[in-house]
Amino acid sequence: MQVPVRLYATRAAVRRMAASERARLEAMACLPGLVGASHALLGVARDGGPAIGRVAAFDLDSAAAAWPGGVGPDPGRGTRLLRTGIAASALPGRAERLAVELRRALAPVELGAHGLQAVLEGGARWAVAQGWGEAADLRRIEDGGRAAGAEPHAVSALGLRRFAQDLDDGWGDQAALQLLEVQQVFGDDAERGFGLRRGELVLGVQGGARGLARQVSLDYLRQMLARAGSRPAPAPAMVWVDAGSVLGQRYLGALRAVANGAMARRQLLTQAARQAFEHVFPGCRLELLHDGASSSCREEVHAVDGHLRRLLVHRCAAARLLAPGHPELPADMAAFGHPVLLAGRESGHVLAGCPGNSHHALASLGMAGAGASGRQLDAIALGTEAAGLARRVARLLPRLRLGG
Repeated sequence: MQVPVRLYATRAAVRRMAASERARLEAMACLPGLVGASHALLGVARDGGPAIGRVAAFDLDSAAAAWPGGVGPDPGRGTRLLRTGIAASALPGRAERLAVELRRALAPVELGAHGLQAVLEGGARWAVAQGWGEAADLRRIEDGGRAAGAEPHAVSALGLRRFAQDLDDGWGDQAALQLLEVQQVFGDDAERGFGLRRGELVLGVQGGARGLARQVSLDYLRQMLARAGSRPAPAPAMVWVDAGSVLGQRYLGALRAVANGAMARRQLLTQAARQAFEHVFPGCRLELLHDGASSSCREEVHAVDGHLRRLLVHRCAAARLLAPGHPELPADMAAFGHPVLLAGRESGHVLAGCPGNSHHALASLGMAGAGASGRQLDAIALGTEAAGLARRVARLLPRLRLGG
């Protein structure tokens, strides 16, 4: 192996880990050019089964790999957390009407090929410029709502068609909205840093552009496999190319376009939610606290062996979690870090980064699927806190869910 495997999980989770998952982590650590360690983070799959989030980084100033297996089949998918200011006691008697208004507010977005490419270039900034959202939202979204260096022309015609279908999916298979009550808060950060108060409702919006993401993943995996020529093809999960090659650059540009499409879609869903809430709770203002991807490939700077290095960080089923003092945080969150939502069918948690977490799994957090139980989410929250990855901010109780 090029680097060690570093596993963040409970002993029980390690015992349940499938042999195939262990083999994948060991194979991942053998990729050339890896920096530091092959990181594995305890998570939960969408069906509620055990899952491992993976984080791997390559030095951009030497040999960096562009690796589809490092981001998985659904790059760009992510989660938004919004504060509502609504007391949970106001929900009974209005939940049914709210669900109706939420579905009604999602009008289809019809765009031609040029318009679709504009979305993939502009991300959430495009959506805000079209009237779907507020300029203040962009401060709370990764990369200010737009991944620079996107290459919409690196997306195939079939990928564009599938993105058009993504935009029409609504609260379907690919996206979910969840309303949760703040049941318990930990420390002063919940209210001082994020305005979260016990007994109030928060809103989670999950989703991306799955059709587009999977088509881009498939298109480029095929091209990378074709480069093997007559040589024995590696397992699909371990296929990679040099990030500086023509194919590697096109793939990374396509991934950034996917990230923009996913951010734009979450912005559209958020604005639809705002319209619905305004009908049911007049005067309500949904304030975005954070939006981030749970599978991504990003250029980041981290300290490695005492030196700052430009890294190409691959995350699969893992979110970036900035700690207090990070220069990319908005000014009003600089002292607290940003909050990330983990939500399942029985409970949820809001977590924030711990100081120094960049040294642990490159400031990453294993994510949870919709099927996660309360016990599973509690284990992730307590485990990541004990490991120094994140700190608990609030525990949540689900009240309403639509979609995925």
